[in-house]
This record gives sequence, structure tokens and C-alpha cells, in this order.
Amino acid sequence: MKLFTPRIVITCALSLFCAAQANAQCNPNPVSDPLNNTTWAFHAEATDYQPQGSASIGTFSVNRIADPRNAGQFVLALTGTMTVNAGDRIIRLTSTTGKVQYQCDPLTNALRGGTLQFSDGSQAILWQFVFRNGNYNTLFMVNEVYIDNAFLAKVLRGTAVKVVNQQPCPANPLLVLDNTSSAPNGWSLQTESAVYGNVNGTSAIGILNGRFTSDRTGQGSLSGTITTNIGSAFGLTGNSVTRLADTSGRYEVYAGCTGGAMSFVLGTAAAQYEFVFASGDYSELFLLGTTSRQQNITIMWDSFKTLGPKPELVLSRPSENLLIFPSGAADILKGTLSKF
Repeated sequence: MKLFTPRIVITCALSLFCAAQANAQCNPNPVSDPLNNTTWAFHAEATDYQPQGSASIGTFSVNRIADPRNAGQFVLALTGTMTVNAGDRIIRLTSTTGKVQYQCDPLTNALRGGTLQFSDGSQAILWQFVFRNGNYNTLFMVNEVYIDNAFLAKVLRGTAVKVVNQQPCPANPLLVLDNTSSAPNGWSLQTESAVYGNVNGTSAIGILNGRFTSDRTGQGSLSGTITTNIGSAFGLTGNSVTRLADTSGRYEVYAGCTGGAMSFVLGTAAAQYEFVFASGDYSELFLLGTTSRQQNITIMWDSFKTLGPKPELVLSRPSENLLIFPSGAADILKGTLSKF
């Protein structure tokens, strides 16, 4: 009995493990499939402390197609467009393709999440995701595999929201941001740094108003007020705070209302953004800064050592205290713009 009883326990344990493994991936039918024939807007950013950082925005669609490798089976194919700011490079409006696989709760067999796989324009990213709730309209994402050009692993997180009740794009796409026709009360802005190892952190809030103009540039105009807090290099001097400052700029909306670009004064300098619409009625935008504030800063290591991981060490003379922050350091901005 002493030999037989443990054998039964082990067998049961293995059976439960095998059952959990068998239920690890789900294949809902086409009617109940929460991702089939859907479009999503997403934003993602680095959460590690590498000074280079990374952030992206984009849209993707998911559709069930026949599996070319297995007759009678299907796969969830992903196609989309994204813009990436990786600190040392900016990739705009690159097309991407990939696939989706579901995973179920091993105890309840309920559909809880899965994996997304697509390219950011230069390399493949494998994401693990979970549905935020049973409405299946929001995905929380974290990357499993991503290697940047410097062969440093990036820790990424992101959120994707389902774009529903898609409204037709007007003949003049600029009108979707225009105060007169679409947003009489203007737009609420929030923007901040997307990385934590950057030289100057930045956060801002404000109100923007859009106006369609019929000038030859094919752009609209922006005006509003913004409060900005821009940090100093490594906190060695005081922050630069600009309260309720007037701002102005320009915007454009791409054909088909697939997204657009805008620029306006943020603090004392112009900031440029790409954006995608995160709602079918064009009432919310995900923003990604495409202006890199790169700089070299030389400081003493003793004044930096408590602020995070050590940047690239460059010894131009025999000294253990001299360091030069690499020129790839950039202030990568992200944000949202919401119709008031």
C-alpha cells in the first residue's frame, strides 16, 4: 500500500496538469469570438530604466481566416499600422502583421487572455494579454520578447481598446477635430514622459481647440492653454513650470481618419505628435511624441549614483567620477486627447 498510494496521487496530479494544459488555449466559435472582426487602438511604453526608452501607438484589426497548415482549422490573423519612438529612431506609420492565440483559465476554462505577436517595424514583439473584464473591450498587455537595436531587453506594457460604433470619416477629415462641427467645447489634453530613465521628465495638461483652415497646407490650426512641468537634468536644478500658458500649433488628419499628426508649443519648445483615434466617434485620441530632445550631459558620478542605473561610462581622462550620458537619451512623450 505504501508504494501503491503515492502512485495514485502522482497519477491524479499528472491528470490535473494535463487537463490544465489541454485547456490552455481556447477556440471560441465565430459568433462568440470576442476578437474576430474587430478593430483596436493601442498605446505601449517601456517600464524599464534604460535611458533610451520606447513607446508606440497604433491600430490593428483581427479576423478569423483558414489555417493554411491545418485543413478545417482557423487562425486569428492580425493586421495593423503603428508608429514607434525608440529614442534613437522614429518609425512612422509602418504596417504590421501577426497572429493571436487565446488562453483559458486552467480552473474554469473561461476565456481570459492570450498572446499577440506582431512586428514594430524592425523586430517581432510577443505580447501576453488579459481581458480587462467580461465585456472583452480592453486588453492589458505585457511583452514577453523584445530586443532593441542595442541588444538590451525592453520591458513593455500597453493597453488596447476596442474601437466600436465606427462613424464615417467626413469628406474633409480635418473636421473631426474642429470646434465648430465636432468639438464645440474643445479637447482635454494630458501628456507625460513615456520613460523613466530620461534626462528631463515632462508632464502637462491643458485645453486645446481645433479650427479647420482652408490654407494651402491642408492643415487645421490649434490654440489653447497648457500647464507644463519640465524636470531638470538629473534633478540638479529646479523644475521649469509654466502655468496656463497660451499655446498654438497645427494639425492634420490622414485620409480615411486613420490617424494624424499635430504640433503645438509645450513649455518653451514645439512638440510634435502622431495620433490614432481610440473611439469610433473620434472623441478620444492616443498621442505619441515624435520629437526627441537628445543631449549630452557631463556630470560627476557621485551626484548621480543614487538616481538609477549607471549610464554609459566614457573616460576621456583618468578618472572614476566622470561620465557622459549617451546622446541617445530622449524625452519620449505620450498622451491622450479627449473631447470635452
